Amino acid sequence: MLHERPLAVGALALAIGTAVGLALPETKTEQQMMGPASDRLVHRVEDKARETMEKAGRVAEEAQRAAGEEARQQGLTR
Repeated sequence: MLHERPLAVGALALAIGTAVGLALPETKTEQQMMGPASDRLVHRVEDKARETMEKAGRVAEEAQRAAGEEARQQGLTR
């Protein structure tokens, strides 16, 4: 899949990395410096990460379907 759909794999890795980063607790300094702007940014990033995960999932499903169809056409499966 990595060789056939590198962008999908990259998007998935980005989404996972973003989710991990958002899961880490913020420091007191971050809270003081960023305040409400940080909250807005986190919500926007969470929304984008969710969208990216959904898109990557759809791409993975399509890649799996296409691979199965190609395998059937090549006589590798029934």
